[in-house]
Parts: sequence; C-alpha cells; structure tokens
Amino acid sequence: MSAISLIVANATVLFLLLHYDLSPIQVVLVYWCECVWIGLFSAAKLALASVIGDPYENRWATFSKGSALLISIVTIFFCSSAFFSVLGAVLVLVVSVQHLLGAANSGLEALEHIPLVLGTSMVLLVSHGISFVVNFLIRGEYRRARFGDLITLPFKRSLALLAAILLSLIVVVLVPWLANTTLFAAIVIALKVLWDLRLHNRERQVFAASGGGNATS
Repeated sequence: MSAISLIVANATVLFLLLHYDLSPIQVVLVYWCECVWIGLFSAAKLALASVIGDPYENRWATFSKGSALLISIVTIFFCSSAFFSVLGAVLVLVVSVQHLLGAANSGLEALEHIPLVLGTSMVLLVSHGISFVVNFLIRGEYRRARFGDLITLPFKRSLALLAAILLSLIVVVLVPWLANTTLFAAIVIALKVLWDLRLHNRERQVFAASGGGNATS
C-alpha cells in the first residue's frame, strides 16, 4: 500500500504541475519540501522506536526507555543540523539559479506561490504518512529498526529527490526551453519515482534484516 501511495502521490504532483502550469523552479521546491517531510518522519521514527521499540539493543549495554529517548533526542538535534544544512544549501542554490536566469522580481516569482507549492507537497506528505503508519507502526518495523539504520534514513531517502532537484536545475540553466516542457517534467518525475521506489523497498529490506524478520513493501 505504501509503495502504491508513493506512485499515486507523484502522479498527483504531475497532474497538479500540468493543471496549475507550475514552473520548473516551483516543482523543485515541491520536492525540496518532500525532503523536509522525510526528515520529520525519520526523526519521529527514531523517537518513537526509542519508546516502544529497542533501537539500541546490543550485547554490551542495556538502555532504559528514558535513556534511549534522551540519546535519540540529542542525536536528532545534531543529525537534523547536518540534514537541514544540506537542504539549506540546496535552497540557496535554487534561489541563486532563479536570480541567474533573471526571473521576474529578482527571483521572487516562485516565492509568490508558496501556498500552491506547499499544497502540492501535501500529497507527498500524505504518502510518507501512509508508509509511516502501515510499515513502521502496523507492520511493526519499530521492533526491528536499529539506531544506525534510523539516523542514516533521511539522507538515503533524500538521494532521489536531491538528484531530481540538481538535474532540474542543470537543465533549467543549460537548456531552459527544455526545462519548461511537459515531457521534461514527466521524465524527471518518472526517474525520481523509480529511484524512490528502489530506496523505499531497500528501506523495508534493511528493517527486516535488522531484526531477522520479514517486512513487506
């Protein structure tokens, strides 16, 4: 179900792109927002696993629920600093590209439609929420999830998005006429979905292997 919701969500993004005639920069911002949702859900997984699971299970030391939660909070703070620093750098790059192209209002054109960008990204937020509920909670991945897998999760899952963003920005700069075509948008979204599905399935396999169980995608 979560894999299907991922496909449906990205298909919806393509529909909204066509319906509202979103610019390439606005599509980039939609996927930038998805990186933020991935980071937030990853933090929730680590914090929740610390309370109802045992991500720190090992043969040398045992942690109480309180200690595990405290360690997770500290880890989330430092890891989120690195994660959002990367996203901040990407956002600066996006704005710089729009300035470079001499967009209307000195690069503020895309920022005038923030509600539309955020609204479009909501379908991706729902998709990740479905995966969180179905896989992590209902199918019990929180029992198998381990600390090392959880802290690297947002970086791994954002790879497809960052690649799609960078590819779009390169084409916007080098071949602007192609970047504004429906075909290019469809190709970027299709490639992103295929890669994202691979990462999604890999995440299921990692959590299954961590606990020696089986998790379905």
